[in-house]
Amino acid sequence: MKPEILKNILYGLIIFEFILLIIMFFKGRNKYSELEKKFSLSESDIKKSQDEVKTLNLELSKIKRDLESYKSQVVKVSSRMVKLQSLSTSIGSSFDLNEIFESLIRSVQSILEAKSGYVLVYRKEENLLRAVAAFGSEEEKLSEISNDMDEGIIGKAYKINGAISEIDFKGDYKLKEIAEKSVNPVVIAAPIAKRQMVEVNDKTEEQVEILGILCITEMKHKRRAVTVDDMRLTDIICNMTAMAIKNANLFRTVKIQSITDGLTKLYNHRYFQNFLSREIERSSRYDSKVSLIITDIDHFKRFNDTYGHQAGDYVLIETAKVIKDVVREVDLPARYGGEEFCVVFPSVNAQQAFRAAERIRTAIEKKVYDWKDQKLSVTTSIGVACYPDDADAKEKLIKLADAALYVAKESGRNKTVIAQDSRVDISMSEK
Repeated sequence: MKPEILKNILYGLIIFEFILLIIMFFKGRNKYSELEKKFSLSESDIKKSQDEVKTLNLELSKIKRDLESYKSQVVKVSSRMVKLQSLSTSIGSSFDLNEIFESLIRSVQSILEAKSGYVLVYRKEENLLRAVAAFGSEEEKLSEISNDMDEGIIGKAYKINGAISEIDFKGDYKLKEIAEKSVNPVVIAAPIAKRQMVEVNDKTEEQVEILGILCITEMKHKRRAVTVDDMRLTDIICNMTAMAIKNANLFRTVKIQSITDGLTKLYNHRYFQNFLSREIERSSRYDSKVSLIITDIDHFKRFNDTYGHQAGDYVLIETAKVIKDVVREVDLPARYGGEEFCVVFPSVNAQQAFRAAERIRTAIEKKVYDWKDQKLSVTTSIGVACYPDDADAKEKLIKLADAALYVAKESGRNKTVIAQDSRVDISMSEK
């Protein structure tokens, strides 16, 4: 082969390799660009992923805080429910109004986190609401706290039979004005009301009787506003209290009926016997005296025959009132039986009891009984005996008072005779 041909072939190879190098160079640059582009996209994805992780962490933190808040609320609600159950048990098992009000106050302090307040009840004789229990700063002025029926927020709550709180003040400018002018400022005023369904003109209607008003004057935390939950709990507490008061009043009524004479409203014979036994026991323990009088309306059978038994019942009722008005609070007037009454005088000797008996006898003698346009009158005879001066046992004391009464009747009636009178013989009580 000629040298020129070889040379040309060599040049051709050199040129071909050069062209290949150029092609490879440009392909390499393109590959680098692609790799560089891919690398840049990965950084963006990483940054995006990091942002997403950060967002998720923030959301998880918020969820954690919410869970803690919910947990705290659940614990608080659970605690309140336990306290409500405790309140239900304590007031449901008591028939004493003072104990019920004390339980109410403790629950309000604990469940509602109230710092001070009081409970008002309606006093018919004064026609106003008066405090019967208080706590916090209100306790020291308990006896001074009262509220007119139509005054301030308390009067408004009574009138509408609905709870009012500072929540309502903000949404009602009229209530806000009333609150600002109230003599007794409160943050909550809630009625304690007894509700029952009654038949009126063939229709069933709800009858409401307000038993009292729960008033909260300050919460434990001054910055803590009254909430809707607080008002719901207040309503539950007041309803529980109303039911407890209703039961206590019913128990008291039944108890009074069991120890009271239905006609005269004085204590009955059974209660008199029990009371006299306790007083004699106390008299023996403390070396004191106890006196007994038994009184009988003179010629009562003849009175009934003349004016009728209704007039006779009227006289018994009015005579009982006279006796009750004359004796002391510590004395016990009772209906002994028929037209006979008795009074137990603790820590009183025979002479003192005699003077009390004379006051009773004189008051009955002067009493004018207005019966159906008639002015009627009666007199009474009384026997008096004292323990331990006249008798050393209850049965003997009663017999001696009865014997003295017998002497009073036999010696002219309308008089008082004491057992120490020489004419009195215990055997007379059998007559």
